[in-house]
Amino acid sequence: MRLTPLPRSYLHGNRTVEFLVVTLACLVVADGVITDFLVRQGFGFEANPFLQFWVRNDYFVLLKLVSGVLVALLLWEMHRRHPTGILMLSACLVAAYTMIVFWNLFTLVVSRG
Repeated sequence: MRLTPLPRSYLHGNRTVEFLVVTLACLVVADGVITDFLVRQGFGFEANPFLQFWVRNDYFVLLKLVSGVLVALLLWEMHRRHPTGILMLSACLVAAYTMIVFWNLFTLVVSRG
């Protein structure tokens, strides 16, 4: 089976949006890894009721990885049609996930200290 390569123009776009969506995907995965560690060690819990079942499952980090990549790809695809809106949405999501990751790290430091 031969896959058709992506056109070169697909990979080019707003560098700021590119940075934001990659950062967002990394933050989603970091949130998953830290949350998984906190829950397994008994230092914290998952506040999102939709993810409470998954956090006790071995596939939680994989779920966060796949969802982070899918959201990043979706935002990247949508930024061509709505560049300003996706730029602002991506920046807000990065800010929110940065606060979540910092909160998780703070919880980890306080609970271990």
